[in-house]
Amino acid sequence: MNLKDYKPGTKINLLSIGYSGSGKTIGSASFPNPLIFDLDQRIKPLKRFFAERDDIDIESYGPFEFQRFWDRLKKLYDGDVRNKTYVVSSLTSLAHMAINFGMENRSPGTGKSLKNIPITDIADYGAEASLLNRVIAILRTIDANLIVEAHLVETISKKKTSKQ
Repeated sequence: MNLKDYKPGTKINLLSIGYSGSGKTIGSASFPNPLIFDLDQRIKPLKRFFAERDDIDIESYGPFEFQRFWDRLKKLYDGDVRNKTYVVSSLTSLAHMAINFGMENRSPGTGKSLKNIPITDIADYGAEASLLNRVIAILRTIDANLIVEAHLVETISKKKTSKQ
């Protein structure tokens, strides 16, 4: 979209990717009236950058609080949308939460749900990816800006040559 075609009130969906500490959440907080789902527990820098703003809301969730986060998402899905922008900080930590939740609630033969959360895969296989897909699907239905932050993770690989 060209800037001249932008109409105020248009919803923005954004994926913000960067290294830890690169300013993703600072940028996200610059959007109007954000609610930041602080899954990383690293929200301190916002106070320095936005000390005078009173329209930034924060809800913190720990690595074993996926169910509480899910319950909050259901409220948003049911129409309890009070902010103009919603920020998931970060997808990386959300993945850890989903893995923890899946490990805590996995039991053979549970079918296609984990603790009453429907998933697309059998609970024993791929539950974490299904949970992430469900979260993103719900967030995309909200009539507000959506920003999902993700961390770049460095990996090291050693290429094998034919002589090795």
